[in-house]
Amino acid sequence: MRIKPEEDYGPYLARLGDLPFVDEVHLERLAPRRANARRGPVTWDALLDVRVAGRRHRFFAEYKRAPRLNFAVVDALIGRLEQRPGERWILLAPFVTPQIAAHLQARGVNYVDRAGNCNLVVDKGHIAVIEGRRLPAQPVEARATGPGRYRV
Repeated sequence: MRIKPEEDYGPYLARLGDLPFVDEVHLERLAPRRANARRGPVTWDALLDVRVAGRRHRFFAEYKRAPRLNFAVVDALIGRLEQRPGERWILLAPFVTPQIAAHLQARGVNYVDRAGNCNLVVDKGHIAVIEGRRLPAQPVEARATGPGRYRV
């Protein structure tokens, strides 16, 4: 998978940077995943540094490109990540539905989406939970073409 931080990660960094207690956000891409990540150790897409009140907090970032997450993908990810209990991580996804958000929050998962919905626990005094934001509608020209669009 080819990732361009300025294109793909930019909206997530901007949403995190908009939080009132966040001073700075930086992202460092990590080496690409192994071909068979299920059998090998859990690898991460990036390392996210969040500076809050002069202290640096590091999160391993898992990036999902699918427009909407489903429960199967989320549960598989959580299952893989439970193998590494001491690491702090955050899920970056284009849009997290309210149902998936509740599922993630119940399991203590940090996440942020392009709309600005997030669950981020940095420490006891810095917690952000934002829900209910929607992505702006795409212009008709940007929507996918297919048989439904060409019906008469």
